[in-house]
Amino acid sequence: MPEDVVVGSCANSQESTSDLEAVSGQVDSRTMLWVSEPSQSKAHIFMWLAVGTMGTTFGICYGMWLSHGCLIFMPYISDLGLYGGMRTVFTCGLIVTSVFMLCVLPHIVVARRSLLSALQVHRHWQKINGMIAIAGAATALGVGALGFFPWDRHLFCHLICANIIFGGGFVWAVGSWVLARRFASASCGKYVYHTWDSCRRRRQLQLPVAVACICVLIFAGVCFAGAYFTEPTVFTPAGLRQTLELANSNFAGYCTGDVGWHGMSWINFVALAEWIYVALLAMGVVLGAADLEAHSVLQRDIHSVLPTSSEDEGYAWWRFW
Repeated sequence: MPEDVVVGSCANSQESTSDLEAVSGQVDSRTMLWVSEPSQSKAHIFMWLAVGTMGTTFGICYGMWLSHGCLIFMPYISDLGLYGGMRTVFTCGLIVTSVFMLCVLPHIVVARRSLLSALQVHRHWQKINGMIAIAGAATALGVGALGFFPWDRHLFCHLICANIIFGGGFVWAVGSWVLARRFASASCGKYVYHTWDSCRRRRQLQLPVAVACICVLIFAGVCFAGAYFTEPTVFTPAGLRQTLELANSNFAGYCTGDVGWHGMSWINFVALAEWIYVALLAMGVVLGAADLEAHSVLQRDIHSVLPTSSEDEGYAWWRFW
């Protein structure tokens, strides 16, 4: 066989192999894209279903609370899951809310991972995104578990769930703002539009929500201190046992404030602080969806947004402003 024919045949074979590898690579990338690509529309649907379910659950339970002649101002959220039919509605509603939350979070987390990769920031930021994702997932699971542990019967487990919700939700809210600032600082100058200005209104609310959470916690601490100095016996082991027994054995007296700590205004203001705090945490989840919009815009104009250096060259990796 002539040498030029052999060379040509080898070349054709190599080209075919290269073409096959290229096609294979495209298929693999498309498969990965299909598996890991966040959906803005699905995330928004699940997000509003979660918020709507939670609001409906609390609204129904609060209506049932009032129907028993209980105080208008102000039950703790967990008080709505203590008695009769309220307990069933409360538990079922929180389970459904938890499921919807768990459906939302992966879309936001994957969008953030994609943004961090596209902007080529330090790999430690992927770990931070992972930790924020764990906090969000823990919050969602805590919401689903809370109804199974009414505080008058399972105080220790109830406090664990509540602390996971409050702590995890706070980490999510603050972490969302920090990542948002990192996305903006990693974008090239005028292309900051893609990661910040494309959803400016929601971005501008992320820090105020995080600060408001801190302020509400401080307010709750002040109210608890006021309650302690007004009626210190309520916070003794004997006083706490009495409160637990009252909620279980004399719910009508407990919820009307005739007996127990709902007779103190300080405690009712702590309950108000809890409602505000939970509303702020829900708002933090909604605002975190801004990263889905940023991801969508970035993918559309990816080449114009890529930074000029591969990583945070010349800066500490933890810089986010």
